[in-house]
Amino acid sequence: MMSMVREINAGYLNTLERRATPEVRVTCDTCHAGRVNPMPLSELLVTEYENDDLDALTSTYRTARSRYFASNAYDFRVDTLIGVANRLVDMGELDDAAGAHELNVEFYDDARANGGLIQLRMVQALEADGADHSKSGRPNSLPAVSSSARTRSSSTVSIARSGCSDAISVLMS
Repeated sequence: MMSMVREINAGYLNTLERRATPEVRVTCDTCHAGRVNPMPLSELLVTEYENDDLDALTSTYRTARSRYFASNAYDFRVDTLIGVANRLVDMGELDDAAGAHELNVEFYDDARANGGLIQLRMVQALEADGADHSKSGRPNSLPAVSSSARTRSSSTVSIARSGCSDAISVLMS
């Protein structure tokens, strides 16, 4: 690692025609930011999930958050867990994606965190009613609604738009 840092500073950065002043230098902290493993939080969480399960992902998130939150070592913004949940959806793991959204809501009880969970629950409800969303991919784009699911989807959408916590409880049940 030290030879890589020297190589970047002495080799690559010195070849730049327009280099910032004062000169920017790469250090161990550039990638590691106080962590042993420089992997971004989203990758760490997905790796934990792939090697184990949702409980491992959740435990890793809680441990990292308690240890590194104030240090800027990891990106704990709401988008990180939304991205992890989307990756789980891409893997076909809708229930575990909902678990990642629920973890996000635990720490960020706002519209963006709740929105991902509500949208995923809507997709699950539509899927249970026979809606075909095979062309839409993840829940960011709502699935095509079959005629048998139109009534339920309309009420679900209006409930989701109301934004009240009772609606969230109904959708999560």
